[in-house]
Amino acid sequence: MKIINHLVANESLPRENSILLLLLRMMGLGLSAWDMIETQEFMEPKLNTGLITRFVPALMSLVVDDQVRAYNAKLPVDEHESAIAIIDHTGPPPETYLTFIEENTVATTLAMHYTLQVTKNKDKIAVKRVLGILASSVKNHPFEDVFLHCLITNLIQVRHELKNARSFHLFFLHR
Repeated sequence: MKIINHLVANESLPRENSILLLLLRMMGLGLSAWDMIETQEFMEPKLNTGLITRFVPALMSLVVDDQVRAYNAKLPVDEHESAIAIIDHTGPPPETYLTFIEENTVATTLAMHYTLQVTKNKDKIAVKRVLGILASSVKNHPFEDVFLHCLITNLIQVRHELKNARSFHLFFLHR
């Protein structure tokens, strides 16, 4: 997430960052380690090119939306209302984001870390956007318990803001 935030800040493309590519390959290798041990086939899994060309840019668009909302919140009331009328950054995540989370464990892991980032930043709109999506995808994920512990810790901090959020209730109903 640090590299993705850095790419957003520098307006760079993810496919041009060799460190990000290496980390995604290593994450894919780590997530498929148990399968390799069970099958005794020790070959690095191919990195899905759509992960770099479609999913990570969709994730970066969510980060940009978060930054725009934070900037709009700092504007004076007159400018704030006109900016919100022009651009709405509270809708559902891109379809690519949803598709990859369901199909790809690396994408699911990145989405989990993005969710932790927005809960830590106490961005209730971003939490509402992405929390419900993870409910069906995070089951049986290797880092499920650690993720849930960190998520609950962060959500306790924003419990008053999320009390009536539908995505908050959906996530825990699926658990």
